[in-house]
Amino acid sequence: MLLMLLTPTLREEAVTKAYVKALAARLGYVASEQDFDVDGVDIQLRDGGDMLPTLDIQLKGTVNLPADDDGVIKYPLKQRNYDLLIGNTIVPRILVLCGLERCSEEWIVCGDESLLIKQKAYWMSLNGFPQTSNTTSTTISIPSSQRFNEISLPLIMNRIRKRQVL
Repeated sequence: MLLMLLTPTLREEAVTKAYVKALAARLGYVASEQDFDVDGVDIQLRDGGDMLPTLDIQLKGTVNLPADDDGVIKYPLKQRNYDLLIGNTIVPRILVLCGLERCSEEWIVCGDESLLIKQKAYWMSLNGFPQTSNTTSTTISIPSSQRFNEISLPLIMNRIRKRQVL
């Protein structure tokens, strides 16, 4: 039996961070992991060029990704994270929700000539969402069309560059 130092939750977190960092590297962005979770930001992405767009990301990884219900994924977000994401900030913030396979051996597949990180990732900006009186969590609805991938991330960064709302 293999003894693992990281708990299942920490392993989920590590794989979701690896996914975002690998995606950023592929697209030529700088990905900076935050040392402390004091403001709900796990990773910050930066691009070059005009306006030097910057994006703050709160990451959530789960093996219990809810089924796509009529084009929407409903996810119970801890209240602290919800409250941090709805605020108006200079640097735009998004939630990236990563769905991992139930079997952890399928999260990362290593081949002789490849490394494959298997997960479904979705994004959502909660900027401007209403405050709630909830104390434990608020369920959010993420359109399943809002995949976080090599197509959507440059579009997000270009919207930031143009100072458009996400």
